[in-house]
Amino acid sequence: MGTRPCSQSGNTLSYLWEDFINLLEAMLVTILNPKEIEKYLKNNHAAEKDLLNWKEDVETANWISLSNIRREGFEIREIHKTESYCRIVFKLQDRYRVDVEIYWIDATLRIFRIGTHEAYNKWRWRHI
Repeated sequence: MGTRPCSQSGNTLSYLWEDFINLLEAMLVTILNPKEIEKYLKNNHAAEKDLLNWKEDVETANWISLSNIRREGFEIREIHKTESYCRIVFKLQDRYRVDVEIYWIDATLRIFRIGTHEAYNKWRWRHI
């Protein structure tokens, strides 16, 4: 991933940016706190298939933007976003929701809470 010499069709900065994007696209997402899924499943066995499928999909993803997530077919609600991270809620089937924050720079995801659709309707959103 070194710099390339300037040419008529581009410059070093654009090549560096291209290399950076390629590097990000090669990074798989890491769930920082996967134990949150285990904790939820202890009392909610019916959610096991949906949550474990979601976890597997996340851990094999290489997202660098919300549009990447949507393109893969995930239904999400955007809560807050900046250039470096975003807070979203994944909709799993019509039954469960997973509230997460995704940090783009290192492809990590932190789970804040997991709940049923009914529980999600009662979640309070403080200013983020």
